[in-house]
Amino acid sequence: AAPERPAASAQPLAPARTPSPAPTQQQAALAPAPSAAAPAKTAVAPKSEGDAWLVQLASYAKPELAEKGWRELSAAAPELFANRKPLVQESQLADQSTVWRLRTGPYAAYSEAAGFCEQLKSRGLDCYVAQPGS
Repeated sequence: AAPERPAASAQPLAPARTPSPAPTQQQAALAPAPSAAAPAKTAVAPKSEGDAWLVQLASYAKPELAEKGWRELSAAAPELFANRKPLVQESQLADQSTVWRLRTGPYAAYSEAAGFCEQLKSRGLDCYVAQPGS
């Protein structure tokens, strides 16, 4: 499968986060059943602090390329990336290929993540808002 989309690179990675507490019985009962077709995901960097929105900037075949992508994006729009940190996450796709997703966040609300993504798009950069836990 083709990589999702190269856009930029990242060298600094976010620090590891502590594991989330186990869901309550009510939360577990309300959670959707896992799909057999859903790809497994292993975070190299934390997804976020808690259940927060992320902005996906690109994905790559190798983590080094994601780090490079962050550097390139940061150079292309330094004022937009000045106070942001990269998250590079390993993700296994349905065809068993592995990609490294370059994301930034966390954002407490969808509107915050979407606002940042719109700023990037207005500069000709690509992105999308990733749901909490994705």
